[in-house]
Amino acid sequence: MRWQGTLAAAALLALVAASFAPAARLGFVYDDHELIVDREAPRGLEIARVFAERHWPTLPYYRPIPRASMLAQKALHGDDPAPYHAANVLLAAAVALAALALLRAPALELPWPLALAGAALFALHPIASSCVYPIASGRETLWPTLFEILAVIAYLRPRGPALGLCLAATGAALLSKEHALILPLLFASADLLGLS
Repeated sequence: MRWQGTLAAAALLALVAASFAPAARLGFVYDDHELIVDREAPRGLEIARVFAERHWPTLPYYRPIPRASMLAQKALHGDDPAPYHAANVLLAAAVALAALALLRAPALELPWPLALAGAALFALHPIASSCVYPIASGRETLWPTLFEILAVIAYLRPRGPALGLCLAATGAALLSKEHALILPLLFASADLLGLS
């Protein structure tokens, strides 16, 4: 049975990589200019400043994890857009694998073919391209989505070490985007449905 999981994960990774590979040829768009191109590359631990700043100077958003990931890449790659797009493709693949893991979690335990189909539909739905092609807004969606799915997976597992993972993933999701505030509602819904 383990081979089914390995095969499903490999197929999902191949689908995501093949679908979003064209992103590597794209440039910067929209918010990418404000959040990447117009920013100075941080030096050393200077990147930690994002945890004390607003995401946008004029808006009350607080998204230090996506900003830190973009600024870390700015320090490594400068203004070459290809590595940023490649990172978004990798994040999209991680989200797809997390969706597969959620669909296979003991609380849901879908058969491998259905779990793979569900994760593929989630990852390759046309709206998912808006999470890969624009770098900044994609990063602001991919990071919290990954952490939110991991938090739900951990919450659905029996208590113990998984609770620590659930709290860590919830905290990381909240540091990624404000829509992670929905997690307590998801946890309560899982309790009401008897899934947790």
